[in-house]
Amino acid sequence: HDLLDWYSIKWADEEKNTYWVGEDQLEVSFIEEEINIKGKPSITEKVKHTLWGPIVHTDENSQYHDMAMQWVSNYTFSKGNKSQISTFLDLMKAENYNNYSAALKTYDLPPQNFVFAANDGDIAIRVNGKLPIKSNQQGRFILDGSNPENAWKGFIPMDQVPGIRNPEKG
Repeated sequence: HDLLDWYSIKWADEEKNTYWVGEDQLEVSFIEEEINIKGKPSITEKVKHTLWGPIVHTDENSQYHDMAMQWVSNYTFSKGNKSQISTFLDLMKAENYNNYSAALKTYDLPPQNFVFAANDGDIAIRVNGKLPIKSNQQGRFILDGSNPENAWKGFIPMDQVPGIRNPEKG
């Protein structure tokens, strides 16, 4: 699954706190992330976030220096108060195809293939998770982050994501 794109950022100021998207000058947001280190004090990193995602590499020697990373797992899609782990707990308790299908309704990220097999011979497989809708060839190259046309076009609706139950081939 193609779940990640890199965007070059056209900075609007020397401090790299504002950037261009079309005619709009947007401000980065800062998210503090605490990194725990065994036996040592934790480190807090301030991560710059853009419309496209975080600026992952600030080292000028990196080929991805000052680029934003849009990755499907940056999104949170949990429904209600069920967590992603509840999907797996429900799958472990599933006794039939209906239980399997119900368990998968709470799973969003990252996309996975889920296989089902019952003692009575009932089998199924489906892809589950959010799959971005992209333009033709989008993601093959670094995208221009100042062009709003480079945005993902949403996500494939779950009823259109591939899955099959009891295929003729077995």
